[in-house]
Amino acid sequence: MNKSLASLLAVAAFAAAAGSALAGGPPPNTFSLAFNFDSLPSGSLASLFSTSQVSFHNAKFTPTLDGFGDPIVGTDHWQIDTASDTAFPLLVQNPNLFGRGNAPSPANALNGLDQEILVQFDHPYLLTSFSVTLDNDTFGLSTAQISFVTGTSTVLSVGADQTVAGFVVNQGPLATPISGIVLPGGAFYDNIAVAATVPEPSTWSALAGVAALGLAALRRRRASAF
Repeated sequence: MNKSLASLLAVAAFAAAAGSALAGGPPPNTFSLAFNFDSLPSGSLASLFSTSQVSFHNAKFTPTLDGFGDPIVGTDHWQIDTASDTAFPLLVQNPNLFGRGNAPSPANALNGLDQEILVQFDHPYLLTSFSVTLDNDTFGLSTAQISFVTGTSTVLSVGADQTVAGFVVNQGPLATPISGIVLPGGAFYDNIAVAATVPEPSTWSALAGVAALGLAALRRRRASAF
């Protein structure tokens, strides 16, 4: 596959994601949520802490597949790892059971030791603020990063030093709507606080325009191939 076609398909993938978000109209409200994961016992499913706006999943970085099930070059992006979610559901556990010290909250935290975590939004939102505290341990990567993502790309990545006990990440407002936040594997995550608001109407109009242009370009490209 040539680079121009790969780029076109990547745009089309973004268009499809934007179109899906717009299908039900803009989100009904803003939200401000905090999670310390202590209201249920260690070993509970992380999904039990999900709300109508935010859910917790195993994540994977993988390309979009074409109609034949083949990966499209240049379309790698973060998404829910559905197979892993089913076989090995994300859990809330006591870090002490893994030699990681007390949770910052201080009972339980999201267990991201073996795989990245996707904090998934129900719609694209404009982030107002985000914070998370890592476990009270110094094992891990000093170069680990938290990524703020759309359905097809990464908007911003910030450092999350896993070698500093109780490292806190704080992120302020973002100008680009995001659909989720990826927490790197290799640590527990606690005291997650996230606030976001719906994009302005002009932003939704821009997303709709990108969706229309992307899909139209893909149709023209396909038509020219026959």
